[in-house]
Amino acid sequence: MPSARFEEVLGKLDAALDFCRSLGLGGLVERGRFAEHRRRIQELIPLITHVDESGLSKAGVERLRGGQVHFATALIEALEFAEALEHLRGVNPEALKRKLEVVLTGPPLPINEDASSTNAARNTLFELYLASRIVAGGLPVELGEHPDLTCRMGEVEILIECKRPFSPSGVSRAAKQALDQLHQEIPSRPAGAFGLIAVSTAKVLNPGDSFLSYYDEHRASEGLSRMLLEISEQEPTKRVLLQAAKDGRIVGALFHVSTVALDRTAERFTLAIQLNVHPIALGQEALKHLGEAIARGAKYVGVTKSGR
Repeated sequence: MPSARFEEVLGKLDAALDFCRSLGLGGLVERGRFAEHRRRIQELIPLITHVDESGLSKAGVERLRGGQVHFATALIEALEFAEALEHLRGVNPEALKRKLEVVLTGPPLPINEDASSTNAARNTLFELYLASRIVAGGLPVELGEHPDLTCRMGEVEILIECKRPFSPSGVSRAAKQALDQLHQEIPSRPAGAFGLIAVSTAKVLNPGDSFLSYYDEHRASEGLSRMLLEISEQEPTKRVLLQAAKDGRIVGALFHVSTVALDRTAERFTLAIQLNVHPIALGQEALKHLGEAIARGAKYVGVTKSGR
């Protein structure tokens, strides 16, 4: 990734943090993880920019190698955060502020997350990421607590419960918790309300200490899609999806992964994101419209066989 791109990421992050300050979150901005990410990017720019014909200095090479995970995480999380906020500035500011109060906290590195407390920041960023992709696809979204997100398409409401399990064994529990919450929420809504289970497997597939390395972007996307499909087809998770299929007001499940990736062809870090949508037969029409919006707003969306 050329140094100009690093500067572009820094500019996007600064704009996002200024927006957070405008919501009264200046204190959290200054002491939160994105301030640390900003310092890492600032350190990286001169390391890459000040290169003579012989390349990086020995000290520069050692610094880059020693801080590779920190630098890559800073770049990718800053970009994910900034691009999410680009599309969410029109939502209810108080609801967005409540989400951002959580997102701005947490440890700078995912590997240092704790399952009982400090993972809430990245869990909530998944909610904002998904909301931003829906908005980017042309549909309105409301931020909430239960459900996490509400998408309206005319008379149809889709209630979305987002989960980000901490370990492989937690995927089915997370899906079941989302399903139970939807079962509680949907009866109080009008007849045109449906539910969607959304599960991010980012922490499951990469605890935060490694990169996805690839030469071909399309193959990398296919590989991530297969990983998500395998997770959804593990027996405990499959049972939850079969249970969801019995409820005519659950339209389906969405499985997501985002991870730091190294594009070996361009020798640059990128943010690899994959979304797999699993329709349930009775709710296919409602999910089709939402899936089309997500596809417009996100780069990679896979659709699995329906009728689980």
